[in-house]
Amino acid sequence: MDISVELEFDDPNAVDLLRVIDPDNDNMISLEVLGSHAKITISQLKLSSLYNIIDDLIRDIEVGKNIESDF
Repeated sequence: MDISVELEFDDPNAVDLLRVIDPDNDNMISLEVLGSHAKITISQLKLSSLYNIIDDLIRDIEVGKNIESDF
């Protein structure tokens, strides 16, 4: 079974956060930014990898936030 997941968030530095996420993108992740609004769509996701993919994205966002706070 394939699953699609959408995550949306608002952050003044959404573009920078998506740059952190982009290296993990293996063409099943769509990244969109409009102003400070970010939308991440993951398609063709297997149920068995749902937790790992979302966990990776959350960690990427946390890394981006930590880098952002250092500047």
